[in-house]
Amino acid sequence: MDIKQRFSDALDIPEEIVLDVPVIKIVSNNKIIIENHKGIIEYSKTIVRINSKIGTVALKGEDFVIKYITQDEIILEGN
Repeated sequence: MDIKQRFSDALDIPEEIVLDVPVIKIVSNNKIIIENHKGIIEYSKTIVRINSKIGTVALKGEDFVIKYITQDEIILEGN
């Protein structure tokens, strides 16, 4: 166990915050929130690829639209 993991456990802080790993939340049938991203690699109506500390996150669907994007969070809508 590394120092960041111990720190997270000791202070009862969620791992994804300390370790900067992506968090993917499926909010509804057509809305996804991605936190802790490192930028968009590819974006089209059918695929979104997002860079993260642990690798590429790929989402496939239809009619993707980026509704909101900040340095820390992306909100996607689509099917």
